[in-house]
Amino acid sequence: WSAAKARSPILDADSVGVISERMSYDTETQTLTGTYGVFYQGSALVVFRDADDAVLEAHGALHTITPLKEFRLQEPIAMPENAASVEIQVRNNKDEFVGVLERSTVSQLVTRVSEKIHTGPTSFRLDQNYPNPFNGGTVLTFVTPIATYGFLKIYDIIGREIAVLTAGRIEAGEHRYVWNPEDCAGGIYFAKLAVNEGEQIRKMIYLK
Repeated sequence: WSAAKARSPILDADSVGVISERMSYDTETQTLTGTYGVFYQGSALVVFRDADDAVLEAHGALHTITPLKEFRLQEPIAMPENAASVEIQVRNNKDEFVGVLERSTVSQLVTRVSEKIHTGPTSFRLDQNYPNPFNGGTVLTFVTPIATYGFLKIYDIIGREIAVLTAGRIEAGEHRYVWNPEDCAGGIYFAKLAVNEGEQIRKMIYLK
């Protein structure tokens, strides 16, 4: 997965690429959006299917994709009246079909627009590290809606403190840290975010 250029947190992944922001469709502007990392050099195409899963003639524009650059889909496109689902098909640089980057029903796409409209994070959270399992560095991302005090630390399986990624005052917003356990043994570790509002823990697997 590290071959794909993508922002974290990663929401999903398969043999074609990773999803950083799921597809959504704004009915007012008729714009389809999504953010991805891809494993192939080639092209991506928005394709519609009807209730019988047949491919419709209407489709989106052809997008050039590469593992070296995040694929940000922001395409003005009219949704066909008989469309039941939407998918992003990926082809390699030999124009061979390699898979579907994301597929969603039309009803799910419209619902996600309302889910995305907010002024900022409403609660603190610690995302799962990425990649996981990992054998080099791994990225830890957390979000706090307000400025607070706390820490992000790494512990081994018996509860010993291994690393302190941050401690003290934490500003509001998203924070991202890279942990590279070069001198640690392979095994299970835990990332713990503790702030005034509570704490969260994520299990990590280090393959050495």
